[in-house]
Amino acid sequence: VVASVGFAQAVATFASTQGALEARCDNEGEIKAQNWLNNLHRDQAGVEALCDNIFVAFNTPSVISMRRFARMYLPRVEEVQDADRSNRGLELQVAMYVHGLRYSKASSRLHSKTNLSDPRELLQTIAREERKQVYEDRVALKRKRERECLLNESSSNRLLAQQLAATDFRFLHAAPNLPKLFTLSEVEELNWSRPPTDQLELMAGGLLRHHCTCQACPFYLKDLRTEKDRVLGTRHGLFKHLKHFLIGDRDYWPGLHVHCEAAYRKHVKKVASSSSKSEAMKSARLKILNVYAKHSTKQGKLGDNERLVVTIDSILKQLQDQ
Repeated sequence: VVASVGFAQAVATFASTQGALEARCDNEGEIKAQNWLNNLHRDQAGVEALCDNIFVAFNTPSVISMRRFARMYLPRVEEVQDADRSNRGLELQVAMYVHGLRYSKASSRLHSKTNLSDPRELLQTIAREERKQVYEDRVALKRKRERECLLNESSSNRLLAQQLAATDFRFLHAAPNLPKLFTLSEVEELNWSRPPTDQLELMAGGLLRHHCTCQACPFYLKDLRTEKDRVLGTRHGLFKHLKHFLIGDRDYWPGLHVHCEAAYRKHVKKVASSSSKSEAMKSARLKILNVYAKHSTKQGKLGDNERLVVTIDSILKQLQDQ
């Protein structure tokens, strides 16, 4: 970043000395600058002079350096440095380097919250994320070893394999890793950067029609449609992905997100005070539990009631935070 900005400044400075940017705010000056840059490749002497100027700029700390970059574009870093006598310029350089390692792909940087005005906080945030990732990797490795051990003991037991797969699936999809509920504006913003053949489709309740919305899932926001789904508009691909909810301890309640959204709109959304909102949340939860109590008597046991309460509270909290 510093080198790119410094390079651009070196080119602009050289152009200014050539008289191309005599009036920066004047249209004529801008046209002259553009014409000079467009015709530069025809002027060998001009190219060599520009290269020499850039070389000198990069070898002059007062022209291109991290400290100068911080003073020009992040003055708050310098102010904090003067206040606590710490080398915030060095911290900024380390933070930018670590941030580049942590978010090495452009797709990962789109959703990262970067605040270079406080490099120490940025370093602490990345350190927390790394510690969490290391912990999750170790838990996943432990679960993999346990699964392999059990499968080796009973390799012919198909039900055991299904139960283990369902356990791993619920670890990524059940509370606290519940599906993210999207708003219409979020879906429209994401669709701008997605191909026309893989557009997100918002459903009632905040879920997506053909994409998993659990952020911990490896298939998060990936198109799960089968060829038949693309032709007939069915959703077999997504339901095949969610089939593990129906194995072992069920964590599936039909239409739960739709019922939660309806109850939230009716009981909670219009309430202003926090004390009244707490009571409204309880009323919404009770309303949803009554719905699934009727389902249980008609269709058999749908899922553990305690996990249902936790799931309902998490969904209502998501709706409240939107």
